[in-house]
Formats: sequence, C-alpha cells, structure tokens
Amino acid sequence: MLGPRQLNAQNTPGLNGRLVRFATDTMHITRIERGRERPGGRAISAVRGGAAGALVLLYTYEVPGNAPRVTLTRLNRESLRPIEEIHDYGSGDTLIVRYSQEGAVATRHHGGAPLSYAPDTAAHGAFTSAALDLVFRALPLRDRYETDLSVYFMPLNRTERILVRVHGSQTLKTRSGTEVGCWRLEAQFPGRAVEQFWIAKKSRDLIRVLGHVSPDTLERYDR
Repeated sequence: MLGPRQLNAQNTPGLNGRLVRFATDTMHITRIERGRERPGGRAISAVRGGAAGALVLLYTYEVPGNAPRVTLTRLNRESLRPIEEIHDYGSGDTLIVRYSQEGAVATRHHGGAPLSYAPDTAAHGAFTSAALDLVFRALPLRDRYETDLSVYFMPLNRTERILVRVHGSQTLKTRSGTEVGCWRLEAQFPGRAVEQFWIAKKSRDLIRVLGHVSPDTLERYDR
C-alpha cells in the first residue's frame, strides 16, 4: 500500500477512457495451485455505452458448480471514474455502491431491511476495483511508465493507493493462435499482492491476467 489512506485520487495525466472499445470479451480461467493447473471457468466482460454518455461494464464470473457472479458498473466515459456498481450474487442477494461527493456508500439487499455500510469518504474521486482493468487499458502506457492510483475496493469497503508499473513488452499468443504485442503491467494490490496484466499495444484489449486467489493459489485469465 502506498501513502496515507486519507489521500484522495489525484489527476491521472493522459488517461483516456475512449481507448477502451465497446466489445464483449471472454477470458478463460486457469487455476494454479502449488504449480498444478486445472480449468477454473471463465470471465465475460461486456463494455457498452450507457445513458447520458456513460460507459457500462457488465462483468460475469462463472465457476463450475457455483452460481455466476454478475457486476454491472457505470462509469464516466472519459475519466472512468465510477458512478454506480451493482453486484448480483444470486437468490436476491445484491450489493449496490453509489459514488458521490461524499465518497462511496454500499448497501446490501438480501431479504429484510437493507444493510448500509459506513461510507468511505476517501473514495471521492477514486477509481473502483470492479473496473480496474479498464483503467489500466486507458493509461498512457509506454516503457517504464509508472503511476499510483486511488482505488475503492468494495470487498474491503475502503480506498487504497496502488502502484502501477510497465515492466516491458511481451508477445503473447491468444487461444485462437493470434500473436499480440503487449505491455506487461504489474500492480501492487492491498496485502502486498503483485498482480500482472498484459494489454495489447494496438487495440488496448486485455490479453492475459495473472492474479492471486490466496498466497499459494493463482488464477490466470487468457483471451
């Protein structure tokens, strides 16, 4: 974690939300436990335009044997700052986060009276972890590029600063056999976990992600 928690988001020079194209992409997940790989489901991201010029991300996480988890996030088209996100866990269990000048306010609905979490005032002007890959794709990526971002993490109900760095270039082959030149990013998440993202140089599509599920378990997402 970087810097004092009370710092709100800074301007991010060069970030351009319009670099993120409208499309539906499927990433296949491989779970890696102690060096052994097995299929882990898939993640589907649908990016489209919304009302009043907003950008909408519909993210579906499908794991065999479990109900899909669906998150709908509305963002400012240019800056990718969040407006609202809705997490649907199935069976009427939903969590809604709304962003305003007061920060992020999360409310859970699962039968009975809604449960409201304490507002996180540090989230004012922050990005959301629910759409962080879009933010990475919209950065002015180049060799040795580095920035730190203020990000609201809904599972933690708090805002943290994360360091993002470009660690060179790499050519990857997609599942269809297409070779793609990528920027390789590393991002330091809360808990000191370092996650990796491969972003196509030309299209800005997300090609691969390698992230931690636990200290000894990884998930790799491949396009």
